[in-house]
Amino acid sequence: MIGRYFKIVSIIFIYTFMTIGYGHTQNGSERSGASTINNRKSQMVNVETAYREKDDLNVAITVDSGLSTYVDIGLQRNAGLKGAFYQWKSSFSKIAQSFSLPDPQFSYSDYLESVETRVGPQKNAFSIKQKFPMFDKLWIQKSKAFKASEVAYYDFEKKRLELVYQITDTYFEYAYLRKAILLTEANMKLLSNFESVAQKRYASGLQENQDLLKIQVELGKLENELLS
Repeated sequence: MIGRYFKIVSIIFIYTFMTIGYGHTQNGSERSGASTINNRKSQMVNVETAYREKDDLNVAITVDSGLSTYVDIGLQRNAGLKGAFYQWKSSFSKIAQSFSLPDPQFSYSDYLESVETRVGPQKNAFSIKQKFPMFDKLWIQKSKAFKASEVAYYDFEKKRLELVYQITDTYFEYAYLRKAILLTEANMKLLSNFESVAQKRYASGLQENQDLLKIQVELGKLENELLS
């Protein structure tokens, strides 16, 4: 039994040593890939931390709220964006799984009758099996898993940028309409004053009815613009 354990440990040691040696022989692009994975992991941690911190804040929109407040709240509360993020996180977690060895298999046998062996009668037996894939297979699996996670990452980024654009566009559209409404209301107030003066002058015979009608027509146009 000791000899069997020694063989298993020796195989695992040799495989690990050769895998590490193979890893050190990878070219610069693969080392750059590891750096990219670390960068993506840092980005993921930062995004998740931001989600947790903002969930704890009771951010409210006020009259004085600026564009950044609207963007922060939109990014925090958008369910589609959160779903894309956790899809990326799930895909990213598979990178480490793809680079690990398959699960070992353990079997145990209990004999009804003892079996005679060269070391004596045997009543039970157990074995451990571990598959060792080719050295480059793990790197290929890791590369595929990373590329799949990159697809999920860029989908998340696409949704994030689209959401920021939509919020920004809506914000400035609202700001434009608000200014236009204030300007229209100011013009309506001015025309109302002119109408009052024109009515008095018309009643006194100092002004023609045509001038009063022009003011009332312009006032009606402004009222329609305000309602539309």
